[in-house]
Amino acid sequence: MTTYYAEGGKVFARTPEGVQRVSTPISGSRRDQERFARALRIAETQVTTPTTELVSIGEIAELTGLAMRTLYAYRQSGKLPAPDYELGVGPVWKRETIEQWNAERNRRPGPPEELLSQWRESKTGAA
Repeated sequence: MTTYYAEGGKVFARTPEGVQRVSTPISGSRRDQERFARALRIAETQVTTPTTELVSIGEIAELTGLAMRTLYAYRQSGKLPAPDYELGVGPVWKRETIEQWNAERNRRPGPPEELLSQWRESKTGAA
């Protein structure tokens, strides 16, 4: 007799020969197919989507080291990304949105290529 069970979003079959992961019923019998279908339904409920961490403006202040007053000013001027969601407690952002924004905000552009070429030329004497 084959027993099907779900674990971690996958279906396994336990037979006298051992346990194996399966994607279809082992035999074509109606009972076997029903047992497999039941285990498959359970496995599908076990598959979870990764949760997205949401942060408030207060948490953004903690993450970035910016003052709340600065963040409100950034929001009004459009320097802070638009909230991902507006909840009853106020605007919230996905943590990844803020982390990306903060990394870009702190990026300093390098000198233009023309200036770099002039500097290299002055150091090496070559064009």
